[in-house]
Amino acid sequence: MLPQSLLSRHPEEAPGQKIIELRALLAQKFPPAAEQPAQPRRSTGIEAFDRCLDGGLPEAALTEVVCPRHGMGSQTIIQALVESTYVARKHLALVDAGDSFDPDGLSNEQLSALLWVRCHEPEQAIKATDLLCRDNNLPLVVLDLMMCTERQVRAIASTYWYRLQRVAENNGCVALVFTPTPVVGSAACTVRLTRMFGLPALDLLRDQLTASLHMETVRARSSPCFGHQAQIASFMAG
Repeated sequence: MLPQSLLSRHPEEAPGQKIIELRALLAQKFPPAAEQPAQPRRSTGIEAFDRCLDGGLPEAALTEVVCPRHGMGSQTIIQALVESTYVARKHLALVDAGDSFDPDGLSNEQLSALLWVRCHEPEQAIKATDLLCRDNNLPLVVLDLMMCTERQVRAIASTYWYRLQRVAENNGCVALVFTPTPVVGSAACTVRLTRMFGLPALDLLRDQLTASLHMETVRARSSPCFGHQAQIASFMAG
């Protein structure tokens, strides 16, 4: 209830003073919540991707990359992640729902950092991802659903994504999901690839390809992971 001093003001009195007093009263009654500490992030080694992610993949969280069409760079990102994981002397699990990953261009030494789980249907991939996110020896788990149809991806129950987010949070795992359409409602951040590679890209090295990626952040949750409200941002490399 408002104080009597505010309610009994003369109607001709300037309303500005009332508003100032009311704001002061509300600030006293309902102080702003303390800012949550920024959640650690893991750099992907891809400049444009890290900018979209506000510094890198959020740890203990789920990130979604939407790739509406093939040839927009999802495989390039996965290969770059394998390379950076090898350099960091860590391991990465790739759950390949369509058995479509192409390791060409990666050395045997770099591939030693990769656990490649080859599946043939989304149900297998979902179960494997849930299991791997519970393994504390795998700090980064990638689920590639790009070879699945939009109908198959949309058929995945939304409760699964929230369960996977809890698993990642409880185990400190970085989970990254590639989808043809936005479906991961529990993702801390959703990034969309926006441009296809042309024929000249066939002659480019991987570093040149990653520098040519075009992507935008379409959703960033207001959470400890990011510490700010959702916002739209577009970043282009090069």
